[in-house]
Amino acid sequence: MAVPAVAQTDCAPTSDAIVTDRPDVTNSSIVVPPESLQIENGVNLTARDDARLLDGTNTRVRLGAAPCLELLADLPDAVFRLRGGGSGGVSNLTPAIKWQLGPLPGGGGWGTSGMVTIFFMPAQESKHTEEGTFVLEREVGEHADLFVEYVGDFPDQGGPSHAFNSGGAYRLTPRQQIDFHLEFRAQPQCAQLRARDRLFLPLRRAFLGASYQLSATSRCNPQQISHLMPMRMPSLLCVIPCITRCSRTWPT
Repeated sequence: MAVPAVAQTDCAPTSDAIVTDRPDVTNSSIVVPPESLQIENGVNLTARDDARLLDGTNTRVRLGAAPCLELLADLPDAVFRLRGGGSGGVSNLTPAIKWQLGPLPGGGGWGTSGMVTIFFMPAQESKHTEEGTFVLEREVGEHADLFVEYVGDFPDQGGPSHAFNSGGAYRLTPRQQIDFHLEFRAQPQCAQLRARDRLFLPLRRAFLGASYQLSATSRCNPQQISHLMPMRMPSLLCVIPCITRCSRTWPT
């Protein structure tokens, strides 16, 4: 298949709109622009039988270190037991690096992507798990998009689990986004049961998130921030997004 030549060499997206790894499980193929800091936050509410768990803030920090190169880290996440069984705790810090091989062509409003991940867990009975994802996305107007996604986890011991996600995102400004997803997962109740006798318990998860991006190339006149104080925006976005919105609304 012939691919048309692209004049861009810095992996820049075709638009200035923020591109996030959330809310689906599959990470974006597009890195953040150089000299830009992008922060993605969210909370999960998980329900299984009578158990209810809440975890947050699910913070991922993404830094554009160079053209086509980004450094990212998932910050420690706290899990709280609200009701029923389950256990709480704090996750680990997870650093990573992403390298985009080149500019990606537009898809006429449609997009597909996938990801294969291997998790190594030496301290658990199942030492490693392979996870595959596939997502189908559709732009809805200029500010929103929707998606459906399949996620399959295949541990080296026990049976696989299968999840189906759906959700969407809405961009309040080119550099601010709120998003959500709903997940329905079927996983075995007991790994020791034979495959034909295995019982599957449904697991449901809801995710709400907010993301914003700061760029070293954007400036804001402090005198103009006062005009944005009565903003119709969730308080989770706080002050930093206010400054970035100012830089996008009144360029200097």
